[in-house]
Amino acid sequence: MFKTKPLSPQLQSALALVAAGVLAYGLLIPSLGFFQDDWQHIFYWNSRGSLGMLEFLTIDGRPTAAWCYALLFPILGSSPLRWHIFVLALRTLAAIIFVAILKILWPNHQARTALAGLFLLLHPFFILQSLAVAYAIHWASFTFLALSILLTMRAVQNPKRWLVYTALAILAETLHLFTVEYFVGLEALRPFVIWAVLTKTAAEQSPNPPSASTRSAFPFPYPGYAQTVKRTIQLWLPYLLILLLFLYWRTAILGGLGLRNNPMDFSTASILSALQNFLADAALVLVASWFKLVDPSALELTRARNFVLLAITLFSAILAYLHSRFLSDPRRQSPVTNYQLPPKSYLLSSILALLLGLAPAYAANFILHLKFEPWNGRFALAALPGAGMLAALAFESLFTSERTRRAMFAVLIGLLIGFHNRVGFDFKASWDKQVKLYEQLTWRAPFIEPGTAIITDQEILGYMGDYPTSFALNTIYSEASPRDDTKSLRPSPYWFFAMSENLHTDADSLIEGVTLTAKKYASTFEGNSRNSLIIVFEPEKNQCLWILRPEDAAYRGLPEQVKKAAQVSNLSRIRDQHDADPTLYRAIVPENPASWCFHYQRADLARQLGDWEQVIFFWELAERGGYAPGHGFEYIPFIQGYAHQGNWKQALARTKQSNRVSANMKTILCPVWEELAASTPESVEQDSSVGEAMEFLGCR
Repeated sequence: MFKTKPLSPQLQSALALVAAGVLAYGLLIPSLGFFQDDWQHIFYWNSRGSLGMLEFLTIDGRPTAAWCYALLFPILGSSPLRWHIFVLALRTLAAIIFVAILKILWPNHQARTALAGLFLLLHPFFILQSLAVAYAIHWASFTFLALSILLTMRAVQNPKRWLVYTALAILAETLHLFTVEYFVGLEALRPFVIWAVLTKTAAEQSPNPPSASTRSAFPFPYPGYAQTVKRTIQLWLPYLLILLLFLYWRTAILGGLGLRNNPMDFSTASILSALQNFLADAALVLVASWFKLVDPSALELTRARNFVLLAITLFSAILAYLHSRFLSDPRRQSPVTNYQLPPKSYLLSSILALLLGLAPAYAANFILHLKFEPWNGRFALAALPGAGMLAALAFESLFTSERTRRAMFAVLIGLLIGFHNRVGFDFKASWDKQVKLYEQLTWRAPFIEPGTAIITDQEILGYMGDYPTSFALNTIYSEASPRDDTKSLRPSPYWFFAMSENLHTDADSLIEGVTLTAKKYASTFEGNSRNSLIIVFEPEKNQCLWILRPEDAAYRGLPEQVKKAAQVSNLSRIRDQHDADPTLYRAIVPENPASWCFHYQRADLARQLGDWEQVIFFWELAERGGYAPGHGFEYIPFIQGYAHQGNWKQALARTKQSNRVSANMKTILCPVWEELAASTPESVEQDSSVGEAMEFLGCR
């Protein structure tokens, strides 16, 4: 029998992080798409390439982050799957490097550092992992920061390779600073790390002084406080110069352009606000966020997804328990070194990392607990290393016996992974609804005239918002719009307005005719309210997307504001044009025409075009496929289709079905039959059918 060599603690820790990352964030990746701020990145890249990204990111305050997207988009394209896999790999790599740093600083606490890495990776406060494109630069910056710190430590440990390691560390520092500013506060940890490694290395090597060749390559100090501090400053100086260059760039140059989140806005009042709110923010990150792990609704076994979540949680807990042997005797994982950092250094380092991680958010006047969840999670990204270290220390302090520690580790990891999958299912539901909107809209409106506003009563997509939805619609229809690389603020063809959010006018004004305008980043929109499409989209009620006609204003089942606005819904903005290249659309939206809504949307378009034969064709096709309407409103095109084709028997049958399926249908079916009486050729059958329908519905 061959004996396998046991895995090293470092490799075990790395594999555990990979497994935890896949279980927490990777299982649902094939079912996820793009959300909120992802969409402006997708839009600007696909509309103008690198120039579009540079223009957008300059207005967003991060022009130097364009290099990252210029590198990634040609590789990852607009495929959601590729972006999600890449960002998960990046986040996991950052956690692995973070653990490697801690193991150098505290080699006698291998279990604690492994815990800190897991808690960093799985921390419950940041739950925006599914925004893969938007946060790719954040995780890239975090990874470069961790790599830079690790290379700095290697430079101190290996004098012969000091120049190579230092050059690489400075390069990584430059990339992380000039990509995203979130982690600039953690740069203040670098001199402390240099001092700690310098002191440890000198103390461990003091019984055997370096050779002459080593000293000539890099004169290494012997233990001695003053000499160590001096050498620390010398080693830190090149990194400090890069940091000062970045601060000058971010404040004096970019700040002078009046861009977003200007650190120059930081004032005495900001400092006071930070001091007043730090404890609340710390409590939110370190304590309150962990209470989200247990949600009673997730234990209701009436939903299929809860069975899946429970299975993932239990499976993860079992794996965590099997892995928990590394907790059994944490001080025997590696030989005791000749020199150890002071016992309190871990706690002080954790607190300092937490403070410095939050500093950039406070500099931009952001207070975590005053911002909406989950969007406030991004402001604590740089605080996660400190939060993870403190969580590991608290875990070790609370659970001292081996049996209790292993059991609680399994429970905690299982709950964390189950929690992130619960969040993932919420994002999946949001993406499923997005897909339904995009596919049904393109079925119903293959081409929409530029300058068209799409209006509804309120936000209709979770984890989105009005301007992300606007960028999504412009992306989905981008092949149908002429590309213009010459204008910086080129007009956007379409914009999404929610009456409760960003419309800034009422339904009565829409009817009178007003100019609708919007501006976000490098995009502008201008259109007349009479060139709008009014929509209703509530698939959770088993309804398809409805693009309303002015005649639909009679339907009592519509919200009052929507009924008024429906009077300006201009269906002439829609054309049945199919000559656009669908490559981008197909890369993003997994379209599935095997549904009732496909048949309804195509029939509704045929109704608009007056092609009643096509309307009937799609009804019969739906019947053969076993599809039927989920709402009475969706029978109307087919009632009209059969009537215009002279098949009054079927028109009456569809009317009775419509009235039976949904309430308040009389308010819209009566006007439909009145219109049919006026628009179809007179005949005995017509007169009889109209009379029967009117009597059945109680229209007279």
